[in-house]
Amino acid sequence: MLKKTLIFIIVISLIISCYKSKKEFEEEGNRQFEELLTELKNNFNLTLNTNNYKVEHGGTITYTFTSEEYYVIRKKDKQKYRSKYFLTFGNETTYISPFSDTYNFSFKKIPEIDSSSEENTILMSSRSRTMFRILSLYGLKPYVLNELLYDKSKGNDFSKIEKIFDENGKINIKDNMNDDWSCDEIKDALVFMTTLDKCKVKYKNDNQIYDNYEKIEKYDSLFWKYFIQGHKLETINWYNFLKFNNITPILIFELSPETTDNEMRKIRDKIVKHYNKKEILIKLCKKKTGFEKGKENCIW
Repeated sequence: MLKKTLIFIIVISLIISCYKSKKEFEEEGNRQFEELLTELKNNFNLTLNTNNYKVEHGGTITYTFTSEEYYVIRKKDKQKYRSKYFLTFGNETTYISPFSDTYNFSFKKIPEIDSSSEENTILMSSRSRTMFRILSLYGLKPYVLNELLYDKSKGNDFSKIEKIFDENGKINIKDNMNDDWSCDEIKDALVFMTTLDKCKVKYKNDNQIYDNYEKIEKYDSLFWKYFIQGHKLETINWYNFLKFNNITPILIFELSPETTDNEMRKIRDKIVKHYNKKEILIKLCKKKTGFEKGKENCIW
């Protein structure tokens, strides 16, 4: 009996020891955040005001024989947006745990070019995706959705587009768009921060593979020239950022699956009068049902 009791106590002790206290979670989250800040500074010459953000324990990823914790950062003050169509973006987070992040962008391997040895690179640096997500979520997206979309001097008036959407009903912003960077043609563009060009994006094992290395090199060079100057996230001129790096923000609005192609075209023809395609691109897509496969039916 005593032996069984001792075994029980040991097992319980081992289980308890596997769980971290709230303080331990906070310490580990803060450690990872500090590590991220160092990498952003060293790799991209980018700094941010840490007082604006908080670190949270995001959860646990369980594998066959082990598990790992991951952490996220979010703004302390919920981001406010002018339009009801963007309310789902108000409390977004991004991973800071290294293992939870795809470290950099995937490119076709060019034998004569050893990309790992290049120093003056942004897209092939560790944490590049994390950096672009931070730029998008906590700077570029609020600027585009609260300012650029309403800037009449640049040919935009989203207040009128909003009324058109209200009249037609069942139109919502696509809420699972990626928040990193992409180089793609208009018909395939699905990422908020997009450079519209033929970079020949392919997909392999669910990863984007950029085939046109020369184009990637061109845009990587632009990013490098921009970031070498040094920037603080909170003071970036986002319009200059867009123009310098040849980026067009992509917004995708989904319509109900029952919407006809003719109805989509009518809505498109109404809204194009109220925004400048040289500044922003709005795509209208018919939402797929749960069992539909393939690409969404979209127009712009």
